[in-house]
Amino acid sequence: SKLLPGPTGRAEQTQRKLGFQAQDLTAELAKLFDSHQQKGVLVTDVATAGVAMKAGLQRGDIITKANDQAVSSTIELESAIQAAKSPQFKLEVIKKGKSTTIVIDLPS
Repeated sequence: SKLLPGPTGRAEQTQRKLGFQAQDLTAELAKLFDSHQQKGVLVTDVATAGVAMKAGLQRGDIITKANDQAVSSTIELESAIQAAKSPQFKLEVIKKGKSTTIVIDLPS
């Protein structure tokens, strides 16, 4: 399945590698997803059989931290992923209002 063509920046490349797409959470999006979370990155699409899906990431999840670093934009998420030194990457995610930790195995 091809992902929809979008702007090709570094963030999109990293997200594609991990198998998900995300965008900055806005007040409107938070309302749409019935979330009280105001800061974070909203997962808008998860590729089938990608590492993100295997780790349990789902559409509608809100990423609030990456490797214990608060993220409020896809740019911050991107730099956290780029800075990751270990083969595993830890995300703090809000799923249906509950905070949970997801560990993604980074493809080498």
